[in-house]
Amino acid sequence: MPISTKFEKYKRIYENKKLKSENRPIYNFVFGKVLGKKAVFLIQNIFPTIEKYIEKKYTNPNIDVEIPTTERDNVIITSLRVVELAQRGINVPFYNIIEMKKILLNENK
Repeated sequence: MPISTKFEKYKRIYENKKLKSENRPIYNFVFGKVLGKKAVFLIQNIFPTIEKYIEKKYTNPNIDVEIPTTERDNVIITSLRVVELAQRGINVPFYNIIEMKKILLNENK
């Protein structure tokens, strides 16, 4: 999951999207904290993957980075909602995650 520390930048983008969407839910971002600092989980940049492409855990000077439970759960819930929307033809990410998932699952056979 892509993460950014440009909290204020994405907060402004979020607020603008919220105004334009007439207060419908915005699933592009989840705001939280990572390593004790404000961060933004970029749901709009999520992509499916399979285990063979995961090289290592996210670390900060060789220490595993743990995402707080609240943020982790919110990212998971939002990501699953984005997948549900994609299955109905509504793409939040910048590409077709359903098609990418099919390709990865076929590759893994």
